[in-house]
This record gives sequence, structure tokens and C-alpha cells, in this order.
Amino acid sequence: MSEKLETRVTIGSEDFPVRFSYAYFFEARESDDEDEDTGEKKKFFSTMVLIPKEDKAIIAKINKVVQSIVDEKFKGKTANLKLPLRDGDEEFEEKGDYLKGHYFFNCKSKRRPDVVGTEKVTAEDVAQWDEDNELESDQFKAKNRPKVGELVRLTKDDFKSGDYGRVAVRFYYFENETKGVAVSLEKNVQKLKDGEALGGVSVSAEADFDDDMEEGFAD
Repeated sequence: MSEKLETRVTIGSEDFPVRFSYAYFFEARESDDEDEDTGEKKKFFSTMVLIPKEDKAIIAKINKVVQSIVDEKFKGKTANLKLPLRDGDEEFEEKGDYLKGHYFFNCKSKRRPDVVGTEKVTAEDVAQWDEDNELESDQFKAKNRPKVGELVRLTKDDFKSGDYGRVAVRFYYFENETKGVAVSLEKNVQKLKDGEALGGVSVSAEADFDDDMEEGFAD
């Protein structure tokens, strides 16, 4: 990949937050693929990201990044390539009305992302954390103790599929049984506001994500 090609993109803003569906941020989801060494089912963190079509700037940026990867790795030819950005207005009848007015893509990672809110850690928060974790090891405290001023980390009780926010992702090419451009879920997710829980949709998570499982992971 060219050094000048920046494939990491932060998507979502206060004006145009993305919406998350099938959000597996806190517990990795088991796939049908087995690890060649252990024989165990592979697990990963993943989500569907819905981008409002009104956010023309970020959609143009994504298309530019994807096209740059296609130009560099596939000589600009898109025939038979799997590309990440899909049109919800073309797929809502199969997957659900919540896709209307959005583009969307699926992304995944072997690493658990940090999920934060909009509030910042206060001195009182740190003092309470110290009291609650007094008996934990020094190693645990060094790794997990919050710092004043950083964004508050959320738990699975604070976040649900259907909420709105921002997410950092990275686009990358893959070439195995199939080839194309896929999306890696990067380290950071931010919740900006609550949304109506997504439920009652007649499609399973497997239907949305299984077509992406052969893509592997970005290095």
C-alpha cells in the first residue's frame, strides 16, 4: 500500500452520526470458521455501520479510499470484486426498513474496541474507581485505572444496537477465494446518542455477516 494512501477513516459526527446494527463490541461473536491450529471456532468483534446519505462528504471520502485501493491493487478494475459500501435503499426489503436512506458496510476485528461516551472522567470518578478496585492487582490497576479528562469508557449495559455515534475503521484489500476491499474495525468507537433498539428484523446476523467471513483480517 502506498505510504501516501491513508486508509484509516473516522466516520460519524454530531451532525451526521452513524448508526450501529448487530453491534458485537463487548463480546466476540463466534463464526463458523475453525482455527487451523486449535480447531476452535474463530471469534471476532463486529458491527454493521449505517451512514446517512446526507453525509455526502464522508461518503465521497470512503469512495475515494476504496477506489485508490482498487487502482493500486487491482489496476482500477472492479469486475468481480467485493466492495464494502452497499446501498440500503436497494436492500431494505430483504434486511429491514432501518436501512432506508443509508449506505452501510460491515466491519470486524480480532481485537476488542474501546467504546466511549461523550462525558469525561472526573477526579471523583477516579476516586470511586480506586475504592471499587482496591483489592485488584497492581497490574490490573495500571492497565485499567481511568485518567481525569479522558472520555468515559462504556460497558455493554450502556450501549445497544440502534445507538448512534462515531467509529474508526480501516479499509484494506483482500485476495483469497474471492477478492476485493473490506473494512477492519479499529480501536475506537464513540456513542453520541441513544437510538431506538433495532429488533424484529427478519434477517439474522449470520445473513448479514457470513458473506464477509472469507475476507480475513487486515494486518
